[in-house]
Amino acid sequence: MPKASFEPTPESAGVVRRFVAGCVAGHANLDVDLAVLLASELATNAIVHSRLAFHVSVDVTATCVTVAVDDLSAVLPVVGQPREEDTGGRGLAIIEATADRWGIEPTANGKRAWFELCGGSVCVDHRTTT
Repeated sequence: MPKASFEPTPESAGVVRRFVAGCVAGHANLDVDLAVLLASELATNAIVHSRLAFHVSVDVTATCVTVAVDDLSAVLPVVGQPREEDTGGRGLAIIEATADRWGIEPTANGKRAWFELCGGSVCVDHRTTT
């Protein structure tokens, strides 16, 4: 399973997008663009809210992709209820609306936010917890 570490800088969001795209590319049954969008949302949350280094892992099977972002902040985010004029607060709502499965779990060193996309079939739980 490919893993990479990132610093909490705005540039890291783009690097995460390219990393996830490279991992998912070539799997015709998976939505690469959606995986990249959702990974970018999770990375942005880590950059903006934890402000600490974070790690991204991508697990691709024949039918599913699971992307997890681990950061060192123990604060668990919640799905926002942004007003129309708000410029942020929609990332988890987008993930909730489009991912086949998703979640946020505390870990020994912070938290893991993850999502799973499947190519039209039911996914098996491939997550690993720490």
